[in-house]
Amino acid sequence: MAKYYQMHAELSPQSQMLLKNYLEHNPNWSRNWEYLRRISSNEHPFYSGGETFTKRQFDALRGIETGDVRKNISIDKNPFLWMSKIDFKIWVAEVLMSKIDRMSMAHALELRAPFLDYRLVDYCLALPPALRAGNTNKYLLKQIAQKYIPSAIIERKKKGFSSPFIEWLYDEYKDKILELMLHVSHKSGLFDPSFVTFLYHEGKEGRFKQHVWSLYLFCRWYAKLYL
Repeated sequence: MAKYYQMHAELSPQSQMLLKNYLEHNPNWSRNWEYLRRISSNEHPFYSGGETFTKRQFDALRGIETGDVRKNISIDKNPFLWMSKIDFKIWVAEVLMSKIDRMSMAHALELRAPFLDYRLVDYCLALPPALRAGNTNKYLLKQIAQKYIPSAIIERKKKGFSSPFIEWLYDEYKDKILELMLHVSHKSGLFDPSFVTFLYHEGKEGRFKQHVWSLYLFCRWYAKLYL
């Protein structure tokens, strides 16, 4: 994400206008396109690590122009402090820690996350932002790890802990996924059927997986309670 902020800082007004014009004439639904659009419009590129639908995607899903809740957010002008703030408030608190708490308590474990020790957090947030950013992800952590771990491990490609949830979903329910989402769309009037269908077919190809998952779960919930 830091590269987008750097690009924004280095773009001249003329280059910014050219980028904006190019994006308007070459639209797509990718996250990279949206980040570049935000840069060309003098918006913050980053709003959350857990941002599934961009506003443009959500408008397409709803079939209407929706309100922008981001207008009510007080944004720190320093991009590094802003990214840290939003990560702590949304990604760490609402996503990562909720999983850790649920899984540990389900097995009667008292679990602690050492990187969230308040003294370490205070110290790291007090460091110059440029030093924390460095030239790679987890820059400071990797510098410290060089003392204890081989470089081949530190520099290898990141591997997530995600499960093949969307593949399991399609294998289990197949076209019933689309049937349910379209049923809810028609009955509730909440979603645009054409965009719902687009997401469904994209999901089959391994794209927009979080979009399909979120929409499907919502439709399951809505159908159970209101239909």
